[in-house]
Amino acid sequence: MNKYQRIILVVGAIAFTILILTTPRVYQERETLMSYSELPKETRKYYAPLIPASTAAIRGFSVLGATIMLYFASRGIISKKTK
Repeated sequence: MNKYQRIILVVGAIAFTILILTTPRVYQERETLMSYSELPKETRKYYAPLIPASTAAIRGFSVLGATIMLYFASRGIISKKTK
């Protein structure tokens, strides 16, 4: 593993964490899912935010896929120190 691959893995892990934590939250009222702005103002404090698993999974898999592709693409890069 060269230094470029290590950098790519660290950046990918950071991006993965950021994207999962910034997934938009939704609120469930009876049978429907609503965003925070769609909830009535009087009842906003009674609902706990939910993270939709499908949205988080799509974002997570896209970051993991890009990280893996860059990891293997940088395999051919040889640093100048080894030459």
